[in-house]
Order: sequence, then structure tokens, then C-alpha cells
Amino acid sequence: MQEALDKHPIKPSTVTLDPADYHLLVEDEHFALSTDFAVEYARPSIDVLMESDADKYGNKALGVILTGGGHDGVQGLKAIKEKGGSVLVQSPSSCEDSTLPQAVLKAGIAVKGYSIKELAHQMITCVSEINE
Repeated sequence: MQEALDKHPIKPSTVTLDPADYHLLVEDEHFALSTDFAVEYARPSIDVLMESDADKYGNKALGVILTGGGHDGVQGLKAIKEKGGSVLVQSPSSCEDSTLPQAVLKAGIAVKGYSIKELAHQMITCVSEINE
């Protein structure tokens, strides 16, 4: 696990976190950091990250939403789905805060929620299909 730096290379099998008060964007083979305005009162914004991921990777993008409040992430997942990417969401019944997962399901972006264990399996399946 690593915290992103501006122009930090994207590495397979590596979890990269956005630093506080910066949007994280996906660009050609690297991440970029932005201090543009907050989205849905948030910076970093999940929407900004996922929309840039959808633009860069299209049908190879994978968006995953876990427990969370608010609606930041809904538009980003919508962008991923519209480009043919995969969308997974945690089951609201297994969430500490189910507001965001419920919003994703209500918007029809994902058809069902998964337990954490099921999510792990689904993520492996999606990544395997993407890499075929």
C-alpha cells in the first residue's frame, strides 16, 4: 500500500491511496494530483478518481464501493458502467454506513450488493476477465 505522489507510476497489484486534500486522477501510466474544487463537498472525491479511471481504461475499469455515506462515487461508477467497465458494491446490510451503497443500487448502477467475502471473489473474477 502506498500514498500517491504526483506523476507516481501506476503499478499492478498495488493499492494506492489519495493523499488528504487532493483529488487523485488516472493519467497515462501514472497518477496525477489535483487541488481543484471539492466535489460533493469532498476533496479527495471518489467521483473524480473513477471518472478519470473510466476515461483512461474504459471497459477495463473496475469500480468498487464499500461502506460509506453521501453520494460521492455514484457519478464515477456511472461513468465506469457507461464505458463498459465493471461495478461492484458492498451489500448495504453488511455496511457500517449504507448510504452510498444504497444510492448506487437505487441508481441501478449495480444490480446487487455483495458481502466482503463475496466482493473479494468478484474482484478476482473481474480482474481475471479483464486480463484475458
